[in-house]
Amino acid sequence: MSGGAGRRRRLVLHVDLNNTVVVADTVTGQAPRAALNTFLSTVTWGRAGAAGERRGRGYGGPGEWEWLSDRPSLRPPCPGALSYYSRHGRDPAFTEAGPGRRFRELHARHLQLLEWPGPPHDALSVPGEPGERYHLILPSFFRLLDTLHRDGRAFAVIFRTFGTDLPRALQAVSSALRGQHPQFPALRDVAVSGALRVRRDGEGQPDGPTEPSPPPRQTAL
Repeated sequence: MSGGAGRRRRLVLHVDLNNTVVVADTVTGQAPRAALNTFLSTVTWGRAGAAGERRGRGYGGPGEWEWLSDRPSLRPPCPGALSYYSRHGRDPAFTEAGPGRRFRELHARHLQLLEWPGPPHDALSVPGEPGERYHLILPSFFRLLDTLHRDGRAFAVIFRTFGTDLPRALQAVSSALRGQHPQFPALRDVAVSGALRVRRDGEGQPDGPTEPSPPPRQTAL
């Protein structure tokens, strides 16, 4: 993709899909509500300790958990802190029971921000609770593309994933670049220098055209 023919070097963005720009996971069958719960468990920090809160049901065995931070962060707030995910594993109901309940309002607020703002779009939105549709790709990703385009910056995007959501993510991006995203209609003006494509390392053939000598992960440019 290109946002213009300026003299600055082309910016190449390497972006992981799941839990980064796609809030859903086909492999685990997680819709946005569950995927957001799992993500929050990876960015909330604590430690096992006698002074902590008791674990919720379903975590197996006795034990207690002590929170070391009341807000999520990508980095540990202090030495020795563990993410809830690293200690207890995947929990699609993290904020609904047990120690994670303290982040329930945070989950509800961000889930609301993920609600799709118009009529359903087969590529750009996904179903969640009955009657609700959500963004497949975070609006902030498209805002980034829109900003780069308005700034006249030449850029490329490489998606990386070990999952199976790449083809539908590419379909969503293609739809947005055709001006179909209700929040970012100006993306139709982004010049695309070549076709979006898929490459994969390993056995089996991915959906879409392929190229020889792929990188070690499924990739789109």
